[in-house]
Amino acid sequence: MSFTILLLSPDADPSWPEKISQAVPGAVAKIYADPKDALADIETADAAYGTVPPELFARAKNLRWICASRAGPRRECDMLGGLRGSSHEAHALRRVGTIDRA
Repeated sequence: MSFTILLLSPDADPSWPEKISQAVPGAVAKIYADPKDALADIETADAAYGTVPPELFARAKNLRWICASRAGPRRECDMLGGLRGSSHEAHALRRVGTIDRA
């Protein structure tokens, strides 16, 4: 399985993209110091870690998993039809396909 995760949190470690790619076959992880720099990549991303600003949600076409590292993005999730996911440890990345739409 192949998927892309965007790391949008200020606490994302620069080593995470490589560690994620090694731990999860087929995963592509991209890190952004400023979430606004992810405008193009959010359109095809499968997952996001961190706060996803409304302007990114508006462009998200494939987003299936979100881990809000600081707070829950309730309003933005409602815009996506009730997207819900869990914020378990990194092993949750292996379950990207288990997103639940309310």
